[in-house]
Amino acid sequence: MDSCWTGRCRSVWAGPLVVIAAVVATVSVVVGQPLLALAAAPVAVLTAPFRELTATIDQRELRIDFSGPYWHPVRIERSEILDPTVVDARPLRHGGWGYRGSLNVFRRLAVILRAGPALRVEIASGGWLLVTVDDPESAVAALQTTA
Repeated sequence: MDSCWTGRCRSVWAGPLVVIAAVVATVSVVVGQPLLALAAAPVAVLTAPFRELTATIDQRELRIDFSGPYWHPVRIERSEILDPTVVDARPLRHGGWGYRGSLNVFRRLAVILRAGPALRVEIASGGWLLVTVDDPESAVAALQTTA
């Protein structure tokens, strides 16, 4: 289906952190410090998906895709979305930057790549999702139109 809205958010911290951690891991192996490499390599791998995200709203769902093939997209059916709003997201209010929470376990999820405007939706099952994205006002408008 064609998308009604697509928004993106790029992290200013994740890209450099991935590069630094990968270099530290590589240099650590070369100089004979494998324990340091074992600490740095997971930082690079776990941070890589959060360099950029793309949120898409179509006739069926809100979908959030991450950079990197090994992080599953977040999907919420439009029929489950209640009360979409724009909020001012502050990372420290939600536990920091990155992927915070779980819709399945905690029924709340904050995906924060930067401080600032974010889309927040209440979910019919009782939870919520917050995602930092450029132009969340247009996302709210797209979600408020009937499918």
